[in-house]
Amino acid sequence: MKFLAILTAGLAALTLAACASTNRPEPMTNGHFIDWQGASLHVREWGEGRPLLLIHGASGNSGDLEISLVPALEDQFRVVAYDRPGLGRSRGRPAGAGTLAGQAEAALAVIEAEGLEKPVVVGHSFGGSVALRLALDHPEAISGLVLISAPSHEWPGGIAWYYHWSAAPLIGPVFNRTAVPLVAPRQLESGMQSVFSPQEPPQNYIERAGIRQLLRPGAFAANSDDMVGLKAELIEQSSRYRRMDMPVAILHGDADDTVSHSLHAERMAEEIPDSRLSILPGMGHMPHHFRQALIKEHIEAVYRDAGD
Repeated sequence: MKFLAILTAGLAALTLAACASTNRPEPMTNGHFIDWQGASLHVREWGEGRPLLLIHGASGNSGDLEISLVPALEDQFRVVAYDRPGLGRSRGRPAGAGTLAGQAEAALAVIEAEGLEKPVVVGHSFGGSVALRLALDHPEAISGLVLISAPSHEWPGGIAWYYHWSAAPLIGPVFNRTAVPLVAPRQLESGMQSVFSPQEPPQNYIERAGIRQLLRPGAFAANSDDMVGLKAELIEQSSRYRRMDMPVAILHGDADDTVSHSLHAERMAEEIPDSRLSILPGMGHMPHHFRQALIKEHIEAVYRDAGD
């Protein structure tokens, strides 16, 4: 027990500087906050026109969408993006926020607070899973979906061990405040290379997208909480896809090693009645950084199909 106490004290001392740097907020740009069940959701807005809601993926924040999609969309649409609960600059984590149902309620709160009238919702990766749940639970609130590299169904295997450690009630807080600030910063670059593969990440991506915000203990815990229940929730909600009644565009790279196009995109296209599928040859998990014009075309097509 004495050794454990000394070890814990040593780890805490070693991580003081790391924690200080990862807790420092990113520079504020055009954001504001809305209240959702006692939490603060960071919301950002660009442009004018028909409304779009952008939902970012796991381990990220709205900065990823700002540097990828917003420049291609803000001249034609009113674009709103937000940091999902506990991530980016959002603070607070209400009970149930880690479930897809809870995430969909947060998205609905943004739609209502910002006065978005039946937006098209664009979701990347985990954000696509949230968009699907929003369409299932609140179809009246949106016009349709554009899903990019989105998990939608069960997959073989599980998730990385550190998600379970981070989300565990007892060990999680210690893990997030000691191991994460020490080890995770060294893994960011290789992690970004992996998620973008076979493409190269944009120059200075980690800084420009504010990815280091993930290293805050609260943000890392929130991200892990999102991930640990995802597979079981997708198994449940996938049984409802055949009842969806709105246009859905599905875009997925055939070189995506993070989310399989055959397990997810192709199955969605078979099950969602009013869907169109675009498989992108040679593209990895991050097509929104490379195929903006195509994504914009799909947004316009969804609006046309919705009659808006």
